[in-house]
Amino acid sequence: MRDKHLAHPLKLEESVIVGIHVDEAFVPESVAQIIVFAVSGAEDEVANLVSVTSRLLSYVNEKTQNLKSKLLAEARCLSKDQLSSLPTLADTIRHGEHQDPP
Repeated sequence: MRDKHLAHPLKLEESVIVGIHVDEAFVPESVAQIIVFAVSGAEDEVANLVSVTSRLLSYVNEKTQNLKSKLLAEARCLSKDQLSSLPTLADTIRHGEHQDPP
């Protein structure tokens, strides 16, 4: 859910990666998300990016709170083996295994 008019001047490329944060006993504690933006290094684009990402993060957090609760409930139904077999967020980012939703 991106506001094209807001993002267009920055020529943003973004990806959102969602995962489950588990404790040492592999009990799901929270939903983690990483939002990755790619922009050029131009000073004005970087300043605009700071402003846009701040507003975007607030918007995303507000709109996804219900989804995070549902995802966490589903994760809590998984066994330790099922949870441990899932890729970590770090591995997902490192290997580019995430896919943006359609």
